[in-house]
Amino acid sequence: MVDQLALLGGGLLSTFEPLNFAMILTGLIIGVLAGALPGITMLNAIVLVLPFTYLMGIVPSLLLMTSVYCGGVFGGSITGILFNIPGDPMNVPTTWEGYQLNKKGFVSKALGMAIMCSAIGGFLSAVIMTVASPLFAKVALTFSTCEYFAVVFLGLASVVVIGTCSVGSAFISLFIGMLLGTVGMDDIYGAAGSPSVPGSWRPGSISPRF
Repeated sequence: MVDQLALLGGGLLSTFEPLNFAMILTGLIIGVLAGALPGITMLNAIVLVLPFTYLMGIVPSLLLMTSVYCGGVFGGSITGILFNIPGDPMNVPTTWEGYQLNKKGFVSKALGMAIMCSAIGGFLSAVIMTVASPLFAKVALTFSTCEYFAVVFLGLASVVVIGTCSVGSAFISLFIGMLLGTVGMDDIYGAAGSPSVPGSWRPGSISPRF
């Protein structure tokens, strides 16, 4: 615990160095802009800034990409609150209450609550992960295909909750997303799954994708 606190203290001091602090501000601005634009998620923004980190040091590069992620978490709630269009999939719950507050004239309150919740939640989660990461890592290594299937099934089943107004439209969007997501290379195993590639999958391969 003492070693972890010492490392955290050293990391905190290094963030106030001019280059590191500039990378944090730049990453936050990029993340907020990317998160506020539907279709350009924070993960895509991280990919876009990745080539600019090749000539940087390790610390400024990580601070830049981490700041893009943190800024994107809040940025995605801006369009969700203002237009009921989440800028990022994780900001879908923001539209449920944030947009309702906007329609009642409390848009400033909704945006303020969103940024405060993002800041407090991000800080607390970072502290918890710092302490509990070793335990979580041991549990994660015990996951098998059954657990992964349960997680995926839970995500697909949540469509019923999200699409309460029009379940048919929600299922159509779900199936279109599944169709587009199963074309091409598998993200983990690299197995080809496009139907346009002859012999892209055969019985007994690791990850069938159609």
